[in-house]
Amino acid sequence: METDHNAAVPMSTECVKVGVLGGGAFGTAMAIHCARKGHDVRLWALEEQVVDGINGPSRENTVFLKGHKVPDGLRATGRMSDAVAGRELVLMAIPTQFVARSMAQVAHLFTPDHVIVSCSKGITLDTLETVDEVLTRVLGPQGAARAAFMSG
Repeated sequence: METDHNAAVPMSTECVKVGVLGGGAFGTAMAIHCARKGHDVRLWALEEQVVDGINGPSRENTVFLKGHKVPDGLRATGRMSDAVAGRELVLMAIPTQFVARSMAQVAHLFTPDHVIVSCSKGITLDTLETVDEVLTRVLGPQGAARAAFMSG
């Protein structure tokens, strides 16, 4: 039987626990998108102002993505571990220069069930490693094997 590759594929209505590492404009946009799709999202931001803005009455990232309200399903945290532990999918939107240091802090929290999607681009300036190479070094081959890479 021939497969119709143009046929619509129904989207899952299952709520996924999503973690987003990085509270810049792109990480926040990805978190907003996931929350709008009905997922339970925890966004880690380094900047306290970002966390307070997203969780506060304004419900927006006034530092990096002003004018875009965040849905109720999105909460921000200043603790990276809160955006990894207990999450099923982790979107990593950290500048490439800080991927190794950041991921090393939470490497012990990743389980074989986690899926990691790297939204980071480029190579490290000091070692000239790609994000894939950095993740393999920090998470080991098994950890990096659960990673996918977004590009565009």
